[in-house]
Amino acid sequence: MAVDRGGQAWLEEVRVQDLALLESVELSFSRGLNVVSGETGEGKSLILSAITLLLGARAQKGLVRRGATGAVVEGRFRLQGVDLSEVTDLVAADAEEVCLRRVVVADGASRAYLDGALVPVRLLARLGAALVDVHGQKHSLLRPSEQRAVLDRFAGIEDDATRWGELHGQLMSVRDDMRRLQDDAAGHAERLEFLRFQLKELEDAAPIAGEESELMARLKVLGAAGDLQDTLGAAAAALQERDGAVGEECARLCRRLDETGAADDGPLRVLFERLRSLGIEAEDLGRECASLRDDLDADPKTLERVEARVALLRGLARRHHVEPDGLSDRVEALRGEVSSHDGGGDPEQVLRQQETSLVEALREVGRRLWVARRDAAERFEAAIKPALAELRMERARVRVSVEPETWSEDLDPGEAGADGPGPVGILVAANPGEPEQPLERVASGGELARILLAVKGALAGAHRIPLLIFDEIDSGVGGRVGMPFGRRIAAISQHHQVLVVTHLPQVAAFADRHFCVHKEVRDGRTRTNVVPLKGKERVREVAAMLGAADAGQAAEVAATKQAKALIEEAAS
Repeated sequence: MAVDRGGQAWLEEVRVQDLALLESVELSFSRGLNVVSGETGEGKSLILSAITLLLGARAQKGLVRRGATGAVVEGRFRLQGVDLSEVTDLVAADAEEVCLRRVVVADGASRAYLDGALVPVRLLARLGAALVDVHGQKHSLLRPSEQRAVLDRFAGIEDDATRWGELHGQLMSVRDDMRRLQDDAAGHAERLEFLRFQLKELEDAAPIAGEESELMARLKVLGAAGDLQDTLGAAAAALQERDGAVGEECARLCRRLDETGAADDGPLRVLFERLRSLGIEAEDLGRECASLRDDLDADPKTLERVEARVALLRGLARRHHVEPDGLSDRVEALRGEVSSHDGGGDPEQVLRQQETSLVEALREVGRRLWVARRDAAERFEAAIKPALAELRMERARVRVSVEPETWSEDLDPGEAGADGPGPVGILVAANPGEPEQPLERVASGGELARILLAVKGALAGAHRIPLLIFDEIDSGVGGRVGMPFGRRIAAISQHHQVLVVTHLPQVAAFADRHFCVHKEVRDGRTRTNVVPLKGKERVREVAAMLGAADAGQAAEVAATKQAKALIEEAAS
């Protein structure tokens, strides 16, 4: 069935040069399901390594192909429909595409580029988190914290969860201060000294509201300053600076027309005035280009200073539990606290007032979280159930546990964790008669893979990240489960672009685009090739995945017939 993906963002293409065994590879991806197959050891993981480098992964020594000076990975993302609210300092909210580039040299050092501008690698990681979600055999969903995050995403309460975490951190800080005051008779003086230290630290930094956003915009200009200077210089020369420039030529032509006297009236007068205006405008434009060129700062040290300033502001924001734009407000709050302590007020009383206010705010947010999570848990379980049945686990029980069992207005938020008023976890009983146990303790790899896929499928409509990568998530899956497994991945690809590295022919049968990875030795050098498959080549690869390779002619004919049937069934 055709799917309208008009509003969906996607990874359009990736180009790789001299990355390990990948000498030169260009890949164009489908907006739906992209499958990568190949024998073990052929280099399928290199494709994922290339993409994760684009997303800010750490560059390791040994990534550069022997004999090459460096490895280059480039990728282009189309941005229709993607939520860029967390990275508007990197990419304009109305941007239609973004180009990422990573250059790695032999010693592991690397450079990162965003739309051609040099940027810190960590900025690629921030952007990558908004564009791509990678899932492997060691799935992040096995962590209880990720299970809680998944439920919050499904419920649409991520903002409340973030707010709880911020308030909880502030409450813990206030209570730590209170304990220090109670344990130490000199607590008052210590608190005042600490407040003064914090205040001086911020006053020395002198943060300004909105400064971080302005600095990020400046970083973009600094990253491209060299190219801009060259371009503006060429424009200034052409318009005004060099002999025969546009402005000079216009003035010369005007003088000649004027000397002839033919331009006193009539059509030539109009032409004369236009030519004179053009010359004046060219001179003005040339001077402006020259001025901008001279004002641009292409000094790498300036880039380093701006990056250092951004790092300073963000570090201070983390230490003070505020956003960078809230640092100036924090200065005023600290001045008030210092004034209160200097005035002889009771520091413990001030802290108790802060504690009371924070507890009240946390209880309000906590109740909203608890109610929303309990409601979402039931809906999430209902969404998972049919997927498990399709994956031949109809007798399995999956329950989302949300604590506490009942809400109490006397809840002490300090006794709860930073993730909310109580733990959240996915409990599983894979077979009848077995007790429920945490998802991370499910022993069978095949069972775990099916449960993880069912969970990811239930989340598909609520998941805002456009590209999902599955790295052999089907480990342990086979036999009759293969076709339903492939069908579920195909269903997810109706909401997201999907890239899956797989050994299952049933998954490959659903591919909108199928790539085969294989090694070859040419001129004494080993290369890994990545080939897009169509028609008979694709049937041949699916047949090989079914076990046709080196199995004899009769087995190959049977596997080819079965491969065609799988592909036809997947397309129906």
